[in-house]
Amino acid sequence: MSGEEKNLELLPVELLQQIFQYLDAAFLIHNVKLVCRRFYILLSDESFWRHKLLGGQQDGCLQERRVLVGLGVAAGAGEHPGVVRFRPLSREPGWSDVCYREAVEKALWTRHPIHKTVLAEPHYAPIDALQLFGNGACVTGGRDRILAVWGPEGGTTPLAVDAKRHTGWVWDVATPPQIRHQPSHFYSCAWDSTVVQWNVRESALEPVCSRFTTHPGLCAGCWEGVVAVGLSVPKVALIDTRLAVEGACASFRAHTRAVTGLHLYDYLVVSISEDRSLWATDLRNMACPLAKVEVEGMLPEGGEGTPAHPRSLTRCRNIYYVGDTRGGLHLINSTSGEYKHDVFYPCVAQRSITGLAATLSTLTVGSLDKTVRIFSMVGTCPELITEWTMNGEVTGLDYNGEILAVATTDNSASLYKPNHGTPEPTIEPESKEICNEQGDH
Repeated sequence: MSGEEKNLELLPVELLQQIFQYLDAAFLIHNVKLVCRRFYILLSDESFWRHKLLGGQQDGCLQERRVLVGLGVAAGAGEHPGVVRFRPLSREPGWSDVCYREAVEKALWTRHPIHKTVLAEPHYAPIDALQLFGNGACVTGGRDRILAVWGPEGGTTPLAVDAKRHTGWVWDVATPPQIRHQPSHFYSCAWDSTVVQWNVRESALEPVCSRFTTHPGLCAGCWEGVVAVGLSVPKVALIDTRLAVEGACASFRAHTRAVTGLHLYDYLVVSISEDRSLWATDLRNMACPLAKVEVEGMLPEGGEGTPAHPRSLTRCRNIYYVGDTRGGLHLINSTSGEYKHDVFYPCVAQRSITGLAATLSTLTVGSLDKTVRIFSMVGTCPELITEWTMNGEVTGLDYNGEILAVATTDNSASLYKPNHGTPEPTIEPESKEICNEQGDH
């Protein structure tokens, strides 16, 4: 190549691909891809992004299958109903989307100062229930029986408070995913065996109705007008808010011990329990579960005692993430309706995992060891992106793609939001990996 012909565009495809392997995914998509037609075609090739994501890994086959499952490519699943605000997708996500979102999340939490807002008063007891909305507003509920709604502007004074409706600890709050960006109502379940529907007003919480369950509710999920509540007994209660009935309209037996977490999506209820199992139940045929998966964690030190049981649950597309009471993380593969315990990571946290939030490429983990960790999940082992130490044990968390909300036992919740206006120098964080024990694959 002569001096006059030196041009990056004239390099062979193989050499360009090798150069692009070292560049940030967001920079490639937002800048390099727009330089010329050749770069556009090259960076539109999903095989390039697949190699960028998985290239050089020792266990690429397992990871490729797991990423494909997470994308929904294998089963053609729909987008997860949670809020992910990086870049709206009008199609099924691909390898480039995983690379892009991982790069954005790493930059979000490592290259910008983090603004922290503490939400405390009027709570005077630990907060267990936490729901973060897409617009930045959130709801907290605690063992003081208080529910508070906090505004999207990030103030430390709640917009509305209610301390009278519930007479027991508030364990969970749930919002229909269809309205999560601009919430008009939500549901709360508590130890007083009631589920309350609330309307959110500008400066007040308006209780619409209360429905009674046979036993205390520990966790809740909702889809459109249906609320599923996991009880302190091996049952899930179903409440149809469109029906004028005082109690649950139906219930079904799930597990053999208390239900510790659940996820409701359309007609499907996926629940976890102290009996160390995950059940998937179709509400159109509640008498026969679709699947039962054993989710058994590590034994106590010394090998004596009962194994860890599931404590927290979240979902991103076809993968269910389950955190157990000894810091273990379980990945349940639900491709094509076949639920399989795919991978087990035993040392994600030092104590019980009480909160999980998943995106296409990352997983946020909160634990009773007073830490919150954000992991990249695109490698064969979780890679630690960042970590915070809390003042109290973490009782729950939520993440909307831009703001992280964390509830703790020091009677407060904290909002963490990166300040995009003052980026810090680009510094690659030290890679930290967690060894894994692989399940059936």
